[in-house]
Amino acid sequence: MDRTYFHADGMEYPGRYCYGGYHPVHLDDIIQDRYRVVGKLGSGSYSTVWLVDDLYSRRWVSLKILTADAANAVSEVELSRYLKRQPAGGKNSDADYVMTYFDDFKINGPNGTHHCIVAEFLGPTLATDLFRYDIYEDEGCRYPTAMAKKMAIQVARGVAYLHSRGIIHGVTDLHPGNLLLFAKGMDHWSPEKLKECLGEPKKVRPIASDGTPRPFTGPHGPRYLVNPPNPRKILSFCLNSPDGVHVKIGDFSEAFWWENEPKMVKLHTPHVYAAPEIFFNDRICPASDIWALAHAIYSIFTGGCTIFESSIFSRRHVDNRILLGMFYVLGKFPPRWWSRWNDRSEYFDDDGNFLPAKEGKVMDGILWMRGETIEQEEKIMLDKLETTLRMMLRYEPNDRISARKAVELLQDCFDM
Repeated sequence: MDRTYFHADGMEYPGRYCYGGYHPVHLDDIIQDRYRVVGKLGSGSYSTVWLVDDLYSRRWVSLKILTADAANAVSEVELSRYLKRQPAGGKNSDADYVMTYFDDFKINGPNGTHHCIVAEFLGPTLATDLFRYDIYEDEGCRYPTAMAKKMAIQVARGVAYLHSRGIIHGVTDLHPGNLLLFAKGMDHWSPEKLKECLGEPKKVRPIASDGTPRPFTGPHGPRYLVNPPNPRKILSFCLNSPDGVHVKIGDFSEAFWWENEPKMVKLHTPHVYAAPEIFFNDRICPASDIWALAHAIYSIFTGGCTIFESSIFSRRHVDNRILLGMFYVLGKFPPRWWSRWNDRSEYFDDDGNFLPAKEGKVMDGILWMRGETIEQEEKIMLDKLETTLRMMLRYEPNDRISARKAVELLQDCFDM
């Protein structure tokens, strides 16, 4: 991989256009004699995602092209096939809150063989900065409470559906960046409506790390890169009213089958969403998803905040800060994990008391981020929500509530 390119925010890294990396794609390419590329929706370390016109069904769909070296490509494809085979659940079923899959295939290119997954066209993720795009003048970076309530229940219902089908989403991969907005009818928008909401795709040249243009040479890279769309207008469309808001769980690159036995899995996603069993190399299970679900709900209500503080330093420092955050909010770890925390002596004595220079205390509440001044009715709701989140954040996996129970308790919290 060529490491001399500048990595622009929101774009794939140009140096990954090499053997084993991204497949070069251009606007108006027709892939598999069926899918015409009309724009780019996003990218990740192991894939690019394109908006395409399905020439057979005449609808807009997303096309995810994985890098040739994507480690989990086969399992992601198998999971997408499995979900595609599941019977429709009827109107307002839990399946409505999970991305729908349509097709998969392989393509060969100058950088190798790439798995491709076709799914429904969805909008921006819940990780999109609302403040930056000035979506809610009064709420700032947070969703209105009525909308946050619906989102929280929908995400929980999506997790309940996946667990009922024997799928664990990825235990740290259930975060706002993988929760996508949906609007009814967007897959059949007219070209004019699509242009209104997404704008014209913008071609850009790759830039070297010194700031000078550096076009690709040879067959491994495309003639140009394509910027993802500005999300302002489609955000406004998808978030038009609390009654119409609809969130779906997407991206199953870290998902795996649950075989009724806790297992060890190597994950590639941020530890800030991880349950303690992941930090301490213990076995994971569906309850590990429940821990991540609690983080997702908290993020929805607080405008992207995390429950446990982290930092921008090394992985060791990040992990210790998160573990300290767990201690502050939830108290001391069970003995088998406490003894595995190698760096605990930096903060605690042998009896588990803070060292004088590291003094801290367990926090009473975790939802204060909604604001200092709130109505009594909302305070009662947030207190009930915090009780539910704490049931999802119990240290012992077997003590955490199920996704189905979380749905019931959230509906009770919100009177929905």
